[in-house]
Amino acid sequence: VGDCDNLGKLILDALQQDQLFFKDDSQVSELYVRKCYAEHDEVSVLIERPHNKDAPPRKRARGS
Repeated sequence: VGDCDNLGKLILDALQQDQLFFKDDSQVSELYVRKCYAEHDEVSVLIERPHNKDAPPRKRARGS
């Protein structure tokens, strides 16, 4: 289990792969990372565009 900042970087790198969610992590304006210990491993990611009327729906990525 890594440090929170390293886990955040790992997730950003994975979401940037193939430019599926964003082209560059410099596009990320807010990032909250929390590490919790539990019986089962899980990662939950919520991606939101800035609030405006032309923004497409939110994307959700989830893995374990």
